[in-house]
Amino acid sequence: MANEVLEKILGCPSLPSLPSVAVQLLDMTKDPDAKVGDISMLVQQDQGLAAKVLKTVNSSYYGLAKPCGSIERAVMYLGLNTVKSLVLGFSLVETTGSVGEDSVFDLKVHWRTSLHGAVAARELAVITNVAEPDDAFTGGLFQDVGMLAMFVALEHEYEDVLQESGPRRSNLCLIEQQRLGLTHPEAGAALAGKWSLPSEIVNAIAMHHEGDKAVGREAALARIVALGCIAAEALATGASPVKTREFADKAREWFKITGDISPILESIASGTTMLAKLFNVDVGEEPNIRVIMSQASDRAFELQMETQRQADEMAEKASTDGLTNISNRAEFDRLLGEAYAETQSGGAALSVIFMDADKFKNVNDTHGHAAGDAVLIELARRVKETVSDRGRVCRYGGEEFAVVLPGVGIEQSKDIGEEIRSAIEAAPFDLTAVEDTPDELPVTISVGVSAMDAADPARVRSAEKLVLEADEAVYAAKKAGRNRVKVFGRLRDIDEAAAAVAPAETNEAPIEPVRNRDVAVPSEGGAPLILLFEDDALAATLLKTVLSKGGKARVEWLSTGSRAAKRLEQIASGALPAPDLIIADLNLPGVPGIDLLRTARAAPAIAETPFVIMTASSEAEDQRLCKEAGATEYVRKVDLCAGLPKWVETLLTAARGGAMQAA
Repeated sequence: MANEVLEKILGCPSLPSLPSVAVQLLDMTKDPDAKVGDISMLVQQDQGLAAKVLKTVNSSYYGLAKPCGSIERAVMYLGLNTVKSLVLGFSLVETTGSVGEDSVFDLKVHWRTSLHGAVAARELAVITNVAEPDDAFTGGLFQDVGMLAMFVALEHEYEDVLQESGPRRSNLCLIEQQRLGLTHPEAGAALAGKWSLPSEIVNAIAMHHEGDKAVGREAALARIVALGCIAAEALATGASPVKTREFADKAREWFKITGDISPILESIASGTTMLAKLFNVDVGEEPNIRVIMSQASDRAFELQMETQRQADEMAEKASTDGLTNISNRAEFDRLLGEAYAETQSGGAALSVIFMDADKFKNVNDTHGHAAGDAVLIELARRVKETVSDRGRVCRYGGEEFAVVLPGVGIEQSKDIGEEIRSAIEAAPFDLTAVEDTPDELPVTISVGVSAMDAADPARVRSAEKLVLEADEAVYAAKKAGRNRVKVFGRLRDIDEAAAAVAPAETNEAPIEPVRNRDVAVPSEGGAPLILLFEDDALAATLLKTVLSKGGKARVEWLSTGSRAAKRLEQIASGALPAPDLIIADLNLPGVPGIDLLRTARAAPAIAETPFVIMTASSEAEDQRLCKEAGATEYVRKVDLCAGLPKWVETLLTAARGGAMQAA
């Protein structure tokens, strides 16, 4: 389709064509031995064109010290390229004077944009010294000639394109591509090539909306013209202040132009006003640069505030559990890490309370997941209300909740644990809003407490150890009959019945040894444990969110290979429970994913645990090595993102002990 449209455009008999003087001038300037006298005689054959050239050369736009009385002297003063660009410019204006009359194509807007672009490109070429100013002027002036050609050749078909794009033409190239299979930069470049314009100018016309993609020796001129195009859009009537910001950003990115851009825009605006008079083109009133810069500044502030608001919302979503609206596991890890670091520097106390809804699986199985969700929401509300501002309540995963209590010692934390347990037991949960369930449901929780006091800061040497202790205390509470509080450590369990049967020689709560989780079976009423080793925080947050959604899994994230290797050592030694699934990035800082895979396969506790390698690499050799090392699955991240829902189900199936099949 694109070739057919282009042939129709280039073969259109009513297409604007350059006059013979301009065509001959282009041919003559290709000869490096061309003489100034011959060129001057050629231009003077068209007296009207020669007069316009001389008038322009003598204008304040070029600022000659002495008046110039002949074309020959103009060529000697300004150079052949300048005279050539002026001849081409005047020729183009003359041959398109009647285009767009009584139609949606606004020739006034077109020439305002073209002259702004031409003057801007020349000004920027002078400032940066990376391209010939007059080549830049010509490229800027011809940048949108493709629009003229498409409008003339395609008539109503292109009018529909312009109508759909709207007055600002912000998405014009996209609509052209969708409807016609051809964009106006492509059409303009083809037409410029037909006119035998220099290749670097043809390339600049083709790339004037895609400066970022410009490469090679012609990239500098292409970017100069592209930046001139952005300047023209910023100076257009009713332009968005975003364009002014874009001009400043691209000027800095492409050409290291920094500081106040107002003088550049003022010079472009005044230069365009002068040149428009000489070209006899109406471009409207000169834009007020002060107003434009003020609007751009206001818009930049608005965008900054909007960006900050969106960032705050994303951060809140990333740290909030979607069901219960309390902090999620990621936020728990962050809060606990900060609180533990504070204890190391200031010797403050720190406590962690873990709790698990008793026989929660029965709620889902008997009354359905809607009832289970209602229970979790109410449980979170009561816990948060009870803890108040003494700590932060988080959903750890599934029906497990945790509380971080900075500055709180073991005596106070066990009392808070009992307050929470009592608040849950005190009144049945209201399920009247859930269909086909009883109106009320009694709910209890098992609570585990662990603490490090200022008097004994060396007892717990990591935040992870504090979590493990609280988790073991929960397990002890369940083993002792549920609906009770267990304290890990040296103080009496708050459950008097359990204390009565404890050995007489100790006041400590009877804590069970570390549970053996070498076999990938979820804990009672709990969710499978997934270890995620990923250094990309955004990717890790996404995976944690989708895998743990609805309590389907508990995901622990480690961001470096070194920390991941340490975790595997602790699992292998029995100090920490084995996971149900391991997911590791192939390229991790410290220890690569394939080495972690080999470590896991060498440890009996996790030798059979499903181990998935993720990677951005497409190297077949990487996949072969990982498979030989024992990877259960090798997943390219692009494939993971493309089929995320299916991969989530596949990973969760593997975590539950099922066979893993590639999504």
